Amino acid sequence: MLTPLERGKDLEQKVIKLRGECGNLQCQMQTLEFGHGLAKELGKYEKEFESLYHKLRRLTAGDIQEEDQYLPLVRDFLRLSKEYDAPKQAAQSMAKGIKSKRPSTGGGPAKRAKK
Repeated sequence: MLTPLERGKDLEQKVIKLRGECGNLQCQMQTLEFGHGLAKELGKYEKEFESLYHKLRRLTAGDIQEEDQYLPLVRDFLRLSKEYDAPKQAAQSMAKGIKSKRPSTGGGPAKRAKK
């Protein structure tokens, strides 16, 4: 069974992962003509993940073992990740839609038919 400190460190890694994902999606949305509003919303979540990371880091760096110190941060993480899910899905859909509409330079069906 993991100690509260070990679980805190695991949560830290999850927060880092979501913060990075959020930042990447934000950058992608900034490059799209209609993605600026979504980029702004993702930026808000990126800052919240960053803040949560720093709060967790203070506890884990101090080798805090008391579970009650981590519980509010766990609740914040669950709330934040749930709220972030909708803009994340929207951004991923927009990015996927743009990628699929780019013209192909490879050997598509028309090029293969000429051979």
